[in-house]
Amino acid sequence: MLDTLEYLILLELLNNPTITVTKLALKLDSSRPTVTKYLKKLKEEGIIRNTIANVSPERLNLMVVDVLAFVSSYENLLLLEKACNEHPYTYYRSRIYGGKFGLFMIFYIPIGSTSNINAFFKKLQQNNIINDYQIYESNGISYSSSSDT
Repeated sequence: MLDTLEYLILLELLNNPTITVTKLALKLDSSRPTVTKYLKKLKEEGIIRNTIANVSPERLNLMVVDVLAFVSSYENLLLLEKACNEHPYTYYRSRIYGGKFGLFMIFYIPIGSTSNINAFFKKLQQNNIINDYQIYESNGISYSSSSDT
């Protein structure tokens, strides 16, 4: 069971995942060492997972590419997920359910290498892992759900 400060920390992180520990401590009228101690405890208990770096792809000469890929079976969905897990530029993936079955993926790829990501999906299609796919270059809008905790 969470105590009051742990609960307030979790609520604040849900509402503002990029808040710094210092700002979190000020907002909760607590000390930085106390908040750090509670964050460590929440991580050790598995309530909070690892902190994710907030990366600016363009500063690394990377571009953001969104991909929709559709499969015909759950087994193929698992194979596609495995391929994405092993691909070095996969940033994010989420399953699609409904009328079609597949994955929505985000890749951070080197600028000018769209043809390589296209070849990757073309190969998955040739091997009958995916039925169809669509690649979209990012519109430059980015989001983050990370924290410095």
